[in-house]
Amino acid sequence: RQQVAVADRILLTKAELVDAAALAELEATLETLNPGAPRMPVRNGEIDAAHLLDILTPRELRPWLRTEPATPRKLMSPVRTAAASLASHPDIDSFCLSYAQPLPMHALETALTVLLGYHGERILRVKGIGNFIGESRPVVFHGVQQLLHEPLKLEQWPDEDRSTRLVFIVQGLARSVIEETLTHFLREAGCTSC
Repeated sequence: RQQVAVADRILLTKAELVDAAALAELEATLETLNPGAPRMPVRNGEIDAAHLLDILTPRELRPWLRTEPATPRKLMSPVRTAAASLASHPDIDSFCLSYAQPLPMHALETALTVLLGYHGERILRVKGIGNFIGESRPVVFHGVQQLLHEPLKLEQWPDEDRSTRLVFIVQGLARSVIEETLTHFLREAGCTSC
């Protein structure tokens, strides 16, 4: 379950060996554990390598972030899976936090570092695209448990939405802990509407 929750891609091998009902049940479970990861069927062990590379291109970010088309949002908006699906995996949750205004990058990085340092074993994955003060290009970042990877600047935004969007996949960690930590560090950096 943890491997599925942190995956960028999920490869479904030998899907042709099970009936449609079993495959549908598996797809629903995978959607619950990681709604942003594309699921790809693999037949006879063959898959085009292009499907596995360039995961952080602008074209790939929309499903990865699991956000709706651009709409005005002031602060945080949840992305939730169906209640019936969550009941089967109540300890794993995913949600998206959005910030409409540009943010101070150092404050967000500090908040994420603190969160992963204290709660990394329960933060299975964090991914995001940021609109940061002083940056003209979008910045993509991601972390897995205690490790926050080096941010990556993209050449362009994946769409017209310029909000900062953070996707968290957590296990046994209250969303409020993440929201309060982010708010604290952003406000300390002078972000009064955060």
